[in-house]
Amino acid sequence: SCEISNPLGKDTCEALFRVKTPPKCQREPDEQRVPLGETLKVKIPINGK
Repeated sequence: SCEISNPLGKDTCEALFRVKTPPKCQREPDEQRVPLGETLKVKIPINGK
């Protein structure tokens, strides 16, 4: 699924992606700690086609 947001609000949608090359992270994510049962969202820049 996709989620877009800006200061005026947010929206979500479902989409089908055709992956032509394996994705590659541009950097490693920072270490995170989250309480048990909580949700963690991480934004990581990736490259791929």
